[in-house]
Amino acid sequence: MNSTSPLWKVAGLIILFVFLVSVACAGFSSFQETDTLARTQTSLASTSDALQTATYQSEATQPPTPEQPTQTQPEIETQAEQTEPPPPLTPSGPTINASVNTNCRAGPSADYKVLGYLLKNQVSEVRGRDNLQIWWYIENPEKSGEYCWVWGETTQIQGDISGLPIITPSPPPAPQEVAFTASYTGINSCGGKADHIFQINNGDTKLESMSFTLEFVSGGAPIFGPATHNAPFMTSNSECPPGADILPPGASGYVGGGELSGAVAVGTTFRATIKLCSESDMKGVCQTMTVEYTPY
Repeated sequence: MNSTSPLWKVAGLIILFVFLVSVACAGFSSFQETDTLARTQTSLASTSDALQTATYQSEATQPPTPEQPTQTQPEIETQAEQTEPPPPLTPSGPTINASVNTNCRAGPSADYKVLGYLLKNQVSEVRGRDNLQIWWYIENPEKSGEYCWVWGETTQIQGDISGLPIITPSPPPAPQEVAFTASYTGINSCGGKADHIFQINNGDTKLESMSFTLEFVSGGAPIFGPATHNAPFMTSNSECPPGADILPPGASGYVGGGELSGAVAVGTTFRATIKLCSESDMKGVCQTMTVEYTPY
């Protein structure tokens, strides 16, 4: 029997057709699966992008969550115990203040020594008065527990004085003697004029003021003065007057005056009258000395 008969050809063709159909179907199925897988991946990617976009938009537009306030216990203020200062003591009697700086003396007159001062606008309590109501007995503003007298002309009283006792002080001490010596030392040219200069040797009392007069011994009106100074004391005879305020006890200094501008005949004798006092303005204890001399 011949293997190449038409029957076998037909059978071979049928087998080849079936094979080709199977291969074609398998390829088509593979293509569909590939296409479906691609579409599925594309869809998933789109969905993922959409979810990411939505998430971004949600995070970008959603307002921040406000911070919740922390619950804390209210603070309890604790204040330190306040200690108020004690109220100022109210004077039990009338008070006094000074319109100017005022001496406070050991007694109700200028004959008594100064113990302290009631300064301008300073206030003190009044404890008594003299019988004329001219001087007032007060606590010494500079020494607590001590007392002294101030003059009514430079002070003002506030309050009722009807209950103030009249105080009679001890008599004033005998005034100290102002003892000094004066001697002529020369003439200084001061401002084109001649001042006559004198050395002063002081005793036991300080000196604060001076009155000076210069005249010819032969008579006539004084040629200079009387001129007063509250600062007459110089430290040397080469200075021009006036000078310092005070000449202490036991010290030496110089005073002068004259201001002579004209020519003076040789042999002319002068008389200088020098008055020195223990307080300013020619007050207190004073002493006067005259000195006659011939300068040329």
